Amino acid sequence: MGLVLTTHTNNNLYKGLHVEAQRLPPERHREIVPLRSLLDAGIKVSLGTDNVPISLFLPIWQTIARTSFQTGERVAPEEALTRAQALRCATANGAYLTFDEDKKGTLQPGRFADLAVLSADPLTVEEPKIAGIVSQMTMVGGKIVYETPNWSR
Repeated sequence: MGLVLTTHTNNNLYKGLHVEAQRLPPERHREIVPLRSLLDAGIKVSLGTDNVPISLFLPIWQTIARTSFQTGERVAPEEALTRAQALRCATANGAYLTFDEDKKGTLQPGRFADLAVLSADPLTVEEPKIAGIVSQMTMVGGKIVYETPNWSR
């Protein structure tokens, strides 16, 4: 069907996860934001946020950890995304959602030179620290548009 989905995970996979888990019996917890099932069904999933600070690393972490802010409980870990899947949802799948997959979302010749130097490697940093990753330098169109003082070049 060509379905594409974008999700706002901050409420349903973080702040309100414990409420959703209380409303459903444990055997139905996997129905709460079932991102892995959606990906497995061939649906392109994109991550988004309007949270403050605006950073996709909180939703990336939320889809990996599936941990309630209130209780610290992990809910339906079988629906968690891998780090690589979550990063793809935040980058390439986001570009696909906006019909920009030929221009951005991946680093390839001929595409926009938009990239960031991060404070940590999201593939290897301790899982709880993923949410706190920030950009130390950001390039848009091949030009530096943001940099923190003393970032390593």
